[in-house]
Amino acid sequence: MHELLFTFDVEDFINERSFKALHRITELLGKYRIRALFFITGHAAEKLAFYPAVRRSLEIHEIGFHSSAHSVHPTVFEYCDVKDYENAYSTSLERETSHIDPVSGEMEGVGGVQALRSLFSSKKVFAYKAPGLCCPPPHLEAMVNLGLKFDFSMNTFARTAVTFKGTVLYPCPIFLDCENNLLAGQPKLSSWALLLRSVLMRRISVLNFHPSCFVNKDYWDTIYHNGNPPELTGVSSRESSQTREMLLNLERVLLFACQLHDLNLVDPSPDFRIPEVTLDKDRIDLVRVEKALAHWPRAFFAYKPKYLYSQLSTFFDLAD
Repeated sequence: MHELLFTFDVEDFINERSFKALHRITELLGKYRIRALFFITGHAAEKLAFYPAVRRSLEIHEIGFHSSAHSVHPTVFEYCDVKDYENAYSTSLERETSHIDPVSGEMEGVGGVQALRSLFSSKKVFAYKAPGLCCPPPHLEAMVNLGLKFDFSMNTFARTAVTFKGTVLYPCPIFLDCENNLLAGQPKLSSWALLLRSVLMRRISVLNFHPSCFVNKDYWDTIYHNGNPPELTGVSSRESSQTREMLLNLERVLLFACQLHDLNLVDPSPDFRIPEVTLDKDRIDLVRVEKALAHWPRAFFAYKPKYLYSQLSTFFDLAD
């Protein structure tokens, strides 16, 4: 049976409507009895403490970490972009366990994954997804050191989960609310066929959504694309009719998953376990992997990482 994993990135800590969308999404998941994985940033975790009903609704799901500060500068891809691999590793450990001032980008005491684990003290936070899927290797190794051994960032182009250096690397997520927006408008039959084909081609498929995209017209972190803003400001909201339409389409995807489950084709709430498949590093295309990991900083921040390729070479023990 194929595994189908629903994941949600909880990162917008500025616009209150995003937390309301998150709550509605957990209600839909409960309706169809699907257990999802929510990747939550340190900033969002700190804000969730003021939304107890939303926090309680997440308790039945798996909780993952999505970095301390997502798009606040210096971002992961910026502070890891140094020649010294060990320096990038130690900086990652320090920043991802700290509260990051959302305007200055400075560390201010304990936060990050510590804040997330404090908020969900009864949960095992063992999964990680880097912002924009940009996870430099020293950063990945630092996350493993923090107990985040299930990674959803390092795109090796495998169609199933594989193990490598003590890490479980999951396949690249399929985005259904951003780039491949199946949730916008009335989905065509061809869109459903493409989704079915994508799921059945993979041993494990990871569907990814952003609660903020259901209610925000623009990306919540647009204010960070040209550097840290002088103050935190919200973005424009979607029309309520668009939000209702996207939630309806999400419900259709959940129903679609349940129907596939009834046909014994997919498991929409799989358990996490160490896979038997080990990554064959000799089949890694470093240029392709580097391009995938650098897409977000290049496309949204006009930043081209300088040392990512050499870090990948070190991580995979391949000649530069």
